[in-house]
Amino acid sequence: MVKFLKKERIKKYSDFRYLRNNGHFLYKKNIKIVFAIDKRKIINYGFNIKIAISISKKNFKKAVDRNKFKRIIRSIYNEEKKNFLFTKNEVYIMFIICKNFNFINYNDIKCTLIILFQKLNVYIKQYYLL
Repeated sequence: MVKFLKKERIKKYSDFRYLRNNGHFLYKKNIKIVFAIDKRKIINYGFNIKIAISISKKNFKKAVDRNKFKRIIRSIYNEEKKNFLFTKNEVYIMFIICKNFNFINYNDIKCTLIILFQKLNVYIKQYYLL
């Protein structure tokens, strides 16, 4: 199994600000993906996808529950990242926001994220890989 590396994480405030100003949104149930192609960066170490995951504290009071869902989302991302249609010479930044889970089942979360990742591939193919 491929590990979720620290080089793949969004850490800088400037990256979050860039996403807020230039990001595109995709929604499905209670999961939102904000993504953008970062024109400011040059690829380092061969990692051209940077991602962050946020779980709402309002709906999940305990940190144990929030961390559980983050682990689930990271594992689904690691399984599905080989299917992305990203080009090698651009840096993509992605922010996955989970507001509420009415569906606690792993398979439901996986199906929802796979559908969002497929929408993301279609969007990138349409607008960026002309």
